[in-house]
Amino acid sequence: MVEVQKRHPDVVRTLIFEDGNIDMPVEETEETREAASFVRLVGETLRNNIRTGDLVHAAEVFVDTLNGKGYWSQMPGSAREMVLQNIYTALGDVARPVTTPEQVSRFDRPVLFLTGERSPKRYAFFYGEMRKCRSFPQTIVIPNASHAIHIDNPEGFLSVVLDFLKVH
Repeated sequence: MVEVQKRHPDVVRTLIFEDGNIDMPVEETEETREAASFVRLVGETLRNNIRTGDLVHAAEVFVDTLNGKGYWSQMPGSAREMVLQNIYTALGDVARPVTTPEQVSRFDRPVLFLTGERSPKRYAFFYGEMRKCRSFPQTIVIPNASHAIHIDNPEGFLSVVLDFLKVH
């Protein structure tokens, strides 16, 4: 959705980031090096696990890395099936586009930033970087949720999203 906002802002009414990925140039600090290392490690591990041909194992390691050990085994079967059907999309087929601070400053639609209480910290970090470019609302942290916010706490997720949409 970020790419649509950047290229065709006239078709976007709101932006809702549920642990949304956005890559921006940032000052190199220990925190940013750790975040970049985490993303690289997750991607490399996923690629290596997919190469073995055991997609269930690849998905389990990927999901557990983002949500906590044992998360995969507790997911409903339909959610596991969805991950398996989309596992290759987690790799991306090209490098993710970089969004510049100047592009973020032009996001003139209502924005909702959501993250889970136990989500990887990179999402909240980049939301903070986006707030340096433009006045956006604070990030809403959904309690009792990891990266799979809408699965872990569907009531909390839906409540926040529906309240946002009622206003916007």
